[in-house]
Amino acid sequence: MKRALELARDNLGNTGGKPSVGAVLTQKNEIVAEGVTQENGEHAEVNVLGKASGDTLYVTLEPCCHKGDTGPCTGAIINAGTKRVVIATQDQNPKVNGKGIQQLKEQGIEVTYGVLESEAKRLYVPFFHWITTGKPFVTVKAALTLDGSMTWGDEKRKWITGEEAKKHSHTLRKEHDAILVGSETVLKDDPELTTRYVKGKNPLKIVLDRRGRVPKEAKVYNEGDTLIWTDTISSLVEWLSEKNITSVLVEGGPTVIASFMNEGFANKLMLYVGSKKENGRGFFELLKKKPTILDMRVQQFGKDVLLEGVLG
Repeated sequence: MKRALELARDNLGNTGGKPSVGAVLTQKNEIVAEGVTQENGEHAEVNVLGKASGDTLYVTLEPCCHKGDTGPCTGAIINAGTKRVVIATQDQNPKVNGKGIQQLKEQGIEVTYGVLESEAKRLYVPFFHWITTGKPFVTVKAALTLDGSMTWGDEKRKWITGEEAKKHSHTLRKEHDAILVGSETVLKDDPELTTRYVKGKNPLKIVLDRRGRVPKEAKVYNEGDTLIWTDTISSLVEWLSEKNITSVLVEGGPTVIASFMNEGFANKLMLYVGSKKENGRGFFELLKKKPTILDMRVQQFGKDVLLEGVLG
């Protein structure tokens, strides 16, 4: 199952809007094929079963049992003669949610589920949020100095974290459907908002610009699709829901980040903390209340530390 989860994580952002699923097929405990969700919508189970025959299928998400854009994966598994299916976590999609497991069992297939479930659930938090609420999962991300500043004492923006953290932040971009900043960030930093440091598709670029300040020559227009939003954040969330945008990465400045958190639209917080102190400006002082952070995790990238957790 560890290998299946690795495949799913590596494939984030390359699934054409579907959840990224990893699948591993074995025969007598030897791996004979690996598969992932394809950009054209082909599910991981169908992908891997089309490559080889095996007795056991390891899959990160419960196989679907309904006909959507493709046929049900449970049917493909049954027709392939698979004897055992090991699943990391159930699919919270109301159309599935245990029904896929039950269908496999009714056909005499041995099913085990809940293997490395906590890791799988963490991977599918954005999809589960979207499929159950209809709203995009919003992650707010910031780079901070040791004293919580996003800017330096002279209010100028400089690199707070090192190359390893920067590369990881670009991985986050490819894992999201959209990336968002405010017009102030565009005017001060002129960012490209691409995934140029890693291999992956560029997300939709959204700039909040109610005053029409973003110049036509800004780098956000250079590559990929760019949306300039001139209305409120709440109306933007509604629009994103209508367009089936499942996940958004907010990379804006202190005001934009605080706005998403204060209005209750932020679902996850990711803070890259550098090794220097500076009496600059952050977003904590702009928050209306202290956030509750659940499932906190810590990772190290060079001299920098990443703190991440779901907002309660």
